Amino acid sequence: MGPKPQVAERIEECAALGIEESVLSGYPHLEEAYRSGEGVLPRVLAPVAR
Repeated sequence: MGPKPQVAERIEECAALGIEESVLSGYPHLEEAYRSGEGVLPRVLAPVAR
């Protein structure tokens, strides 16, 4: 599963501290954008959807 759970956990920690925006980057850019969109965003957005 790779680093996705750890990345999502760090994002959740930042949100709990009141951080509302951040810049995520990876390389290669297009492939990393797909990985983040499929693996990280659903986990981070799930609590918001509830």
